[in-house]
Amino acid sequence: KTMMSIPRSLSGAMPSRRAILCGIAAMGSVRRRDASLASERVLPNLSSVRGTLQPDGLFADCPDALVCISSQDDRPQCWDPPWIADDSLFYSMQQLRRVLIDRLNGVIVQADERYVRARFSSRGLLGGEALDEAEFYFTPNDTLVQFRAIRQGGAQTDFGDNRKRLEKLRLALGWEQVPVLRNRRRALVVVESPW
Repeated sequence: KTMMSIPRSLSGAMPSRRAILCGIAAMGSVRRRDASLASERVLPNLSSVRGTLQPDGLFADCPDALVCISSQDDRPQCWDPPWIADDSLFYSMQQLRRVLIDRLNGVIVQADERYVRARFSSRGLLGGEALDEAEFYFTPNDTLVQFRAIRQGGAQTDFGDNRKRLEKLRLALGWEQVPVLRNRRRALVVVESPW
């Protein structure tokens, strides 16, 4: 049973009925929110380290095998543009966690105010279990969402599963991709001056 002390105003009088009811309602909403979070598939933080996210906000590069997709790895086989989150950081983070769990059957492995790491288990092509891990980072002072997803276990390919999962997630969230112009061809241009 929770004991609630009723604060007295500066004059020493009891608080109004409205103040008491607002306090009780606030306590009830906190309990409901705690209960809903307890039902999420969330593992406790295993460490204080944020997966492959480095202190400067960059993820580790993807390996050479075709098992990884990242908004920060510039190689064409690994790269996908970052996303724009439309709402506040708090709401966008809640929305991301909810879709990862409810629609994609993910398990949140680690999360803080700007970072989420989730795991996904599925059947591999030959019937074995495939384990994928995805990381998401909300860039400070911006609406940009960076991500990295990889198949675990030393596989040579994920058969496009991570790219498809990320696209399904982005569409479910209603977030847009950041338009990025890329030209990976190098060209030597010689211009003669008329002087």
